[in-house]
Amino acid sequence: DSSMNDKVIRLFDIHNKYGYDFDMNLTFKADIRKKYKYILEHNEKFVTEARTYYKIDQDYDGLLFKDKELVI
Repeated sequence: DSSMNDKVIRLFDIHNKYGYDFDMNLTFKADIRKKYKYILEHNEKFVTEARTYYKIDQDYDGLLFKDKELVI
């Protein structure tokens, strides 16, 4: 959908607000990504990257490019 090209958008909104479901290449600035750790909660043994990505998403804007790559 070209209406989403080159827009500042939340990663969470891509799936939940706009209903898009596609594979993405997420690229982060190293200094931002290093601020966020994979945190286990409630006796978990594993946590997906998505939880950490959504935490980054709450603090930073992402840019959706025409090739559907989100850079935060």
